[in-house]
Amino acid sequence: MKRKAASDDVATGKQSHTTTGFLAGVKVFFVRKSIPHADKRIAVWTTALEKQGGKIAKSAKRRRISHFVLGELPVGDDLQLGQAKAVSTGWLEACLARGARQAEAGHLWISRKDSSPEGGGAGHEAEEHGRHYHLHRWLGHWKPEYDSFHTALQVVLQAKFGPGLPENQHIVKVMSQLGKYEGALAADYNSSGQAALGGEAFNRRAMLFDRVAAIVKACSFVITADLSPHDIPYGGEGMVARIHSIVERGSTDDLDAHRSGGMLYDGKGVPRGPDACGGAARHAMSRLQGVGSKNAAAWYNLGLRTVEDVVREAQPGGLLSPDSERKLNVIEAFSVRHHADLLADVPPEDVTEIRELVMKLLTKQTGPGWVMQSTGGERRGKAAHDADFLLFHPTRKDIKGVTRALADELIRRGRLVPPGQGYCAIQVGKDEANQSKPKKESTSKKGNGLPGDSPSLAEDRHDRILGIYITRSGHMRRTDLVMCPWRERAFALLGWTGSRQYVRFLREHAGNCGMKLSSHCLKITDSGKLVPYESPPLNVHKEPWWPPGWDPGTLAHPRAVQTESDIFELLGLPYREPYERQA
Repeated sequence: MKRKAASDDVATGKQSHTTTGFLAGVKVFFVRKSIPHADKRIAVWTTALEKQGGKIAKSAKRRRISHFVLGELPVGDDLQLGQAKAVSTGWLEACLARGARQAEAGHLWISRKDSSPEGGGAGHEAEEHGRHYHLHRWLGHWKPEYDSFHTALQVVLQAKFGPGLPENQHIVKVMSQLGKYEGALAADYNSSGQAALGGEAFNRRAMLFDRVAAIVKACSFVITADLSPHDIPYGGEGMVARIHSIVERGSTDDLDAHRSGGMLYDGKGVPRGPDACGGAARHAMSRLQGVGSKNAAAWYNLGLRTVEDVVREAQPGGLLSPDSERKLNVIEAFSVRHHADLLADVPPEDVTEIRELVMKLLTKQTGPGWVMQSTGGERRGKAAHDADFLLFHPTRKDIKGVTRALADELIRRGRLVPPGQGYCAIQVGKDEANQSKPKKESTSKKGNGLPGDSPSLAEDRHDRILGIYITRSGHMRRTDLVMCPWRERAFALLGWTGSRQYVRFLREHAGNCGMKLSSHCLKITDSGKLVPYESPPLNVHKEPWWPPGWDPGTLAHPRAVQTESDIFELLGLPYREPYERQA
């Protein structure tokens, strides 16, 4: 058996991959335990690698392995490399994106015991300070405890995501725009491997741009054209090339294409197709309440480019008029009529009006004691596009029926646009199964295999009203009213405060630790046990531990999670105020 295992180069009767291609001669072994969401990601990489002449080793002991491919999760220092090179997953992604084999420099994986000549000074630096010390300039400081970090994300979450350096804001703006424009192209959300990665219509490129925008925002130094992939977290060559372009001329080729309606190309120079055109225009139109990416794409194909075009064509005789085949539905027509209000930020006086009326009605219907907390951008110190609120009660255990009664009374008073007349989504009863009860996680729904992607982003089961509030002055304001049980208030507040990318970072870190963070609770992924009520939290090694101040002994009377700060402690992270979460 050992003799047979010594080589996997022997043919098994038929050739499963080509012997030509830009990766011919490359034979990789994936160190699975180091790669988040390994199964789905490796399946995609394997198909693409074999198509280009590469081979996959099934065992680390197989002969003629050229590359060990590692992610950012800890693997220990006992990896026997031999003559092979240890590279990050970024090297393989760069090769596949550019359609050519790339230099390994800048993608070398360095362990504490590895200070080989190919690692150069970085090897000695890693040996002395830890494998992620090269990010100290990005972070702007370094502490001895950071030397033991095993993931770049641990370094990222030591940063404060505030306004950022003014000199870098043009890069943040362009990356954010690219994320929004890519997000409008739902039909083209992932040009390679979307079926293998899950079935959800999320946009992989949009997530990558959002992440890089956050990294640039937190950067402690002024970014210049000599930036290298090694200088920042998640610094892939493609993203760094875009940053160079932004520094040099203020834009990128793909941003220009999104704005002009020109053709977009993938990393290999292959056109992405007609469905990937006009991201800027489609994003602008999809911002209308109730208008999804599919309708925005259809309108774009009709020649519409702006919200004003949609408003014009909705008039009698227009392409979207009530007597046309493409007439707007009720929600779309309402949003078009009131587009000026619905696309504007909600002024503070209207936020106050909504708060006062909702509190008055809740007190009248159920008694005093309700807490109404602003969430979203307003809580983070930004202008409020929606008036978002979280509502909870310290002594009322049963909130069943409260949301429906509140919605009905707001509609009766003419303050909430009712369903059937405009956008109004009322969710009730989905929390009756109680997400915070122990429940083993399903193995059939683990997200889409991308760092930071978690199904829990869309699993909020709290009762809520997502609708349009009619102010006393007659303005239409978007509002979200979310009810949550008192026990879950800290988790709900953290999730609904955002920012979305910051919450992605937190949930990715929890996943790296073998836990799942949602707007309901923190639980152990494998067992479903609640942290801290039924289990201590896990660290990045997936080992149980107790933060200082938490009971290291019995779980009979565990300390309750009362605040967002408690959640940060259970995740082993420094607390960040809402205004420091502007990722």
